[in-house]
Amino acid sequence: MPAFDPVTAVVRGIEVLRSINQLDHASVTEIHRHTKIPKPTVLRMIETLMSAGYVARVDGTATYTATGRCLLLSNGLRAQARLTAVAGPLLAAFRKKIGWPSDIGIFDGDAMVIMATSREFGVLSLNRKVGARTPMLLSALGRAYLAFSPDEERRRTLNVLMQSTNPLDATAKRPAGVKRLLAATRERGFSLTDKAYLDSVYEGAIWGIGVPILAGGRTMAAMNVMFLRNALSLESGISSLVPPLQQAASKIGSELARDSFGLLTGR
Repeated sequence: MPAFDPVTAVVRGIEVLRSINQLDHASVTEIHRHTKIPKPTVLRMIETLMSAGYVARVDGTATYTATGRCLLLSNGLRAQARLTAVAGPLLAAFRKKIGWPSDIGIFDGDAMVIMATSREFGVLSLNRKVGARTPMLLSALGRAYLAFSPDEERRRTLNVLMQSTNPLDATAKRPAGVKRLLAATRERGFSLTDKAYLDSVYEGAIWGIGVPILAGGRTMAAMNVMFLRNALSLESGISSLVPPLQQAASKIGSELARDSFGLLTGR
């Protein structure tokens, strides 16, 4: 549930912009028919959108069209699509090389969301389909992302988590411990999934290790590797899997940074 009632003017402005985009060249009357918003309100919304640069009047007509500035509103979605496109083949190659599955997650306000995975059906596929959310301070993905994110972003995120009522975020209420945890993660260059969390979610069957994905100097996502405890000890997993994991994450980051449109690097 939202904390506040929606701002009607904002909702209507979005509806008008969406209508203009769908209709391509739209008059006030056409927008009114499409949205059921009163014509005077439609006109006010158009004037506002024009002043912000998102809508322009088509010369010599009484119709309006969306401007190229609207493309800026989709940068985040295009970035996610680009990340998925780049990561998919590299995740598959990494799985083939090391024999263990991996996930790539992006930050989503108070959790990491799985955007790509090399998991197959079986014990290691539990609770980790694309779109699944994992906690910031218990998962290797969340710890890797937070540890290497900018200081201000990390502070904002931890403040959000401190106010959360989700039991999976309770660690945030111990800031001194979180500070030590993230500092240790940065120092060694990789994160570990919380053991108690793994014991609960995977019944003590696996270990998890994570690293950040950096592109153009920015922390864009995080990547993990999951492996069975009865196949590798944690120490053996660290020594044998961290170097190729870091190499794979570095390659993904390099591919993203070389993106000619600069979707992820902000250029």
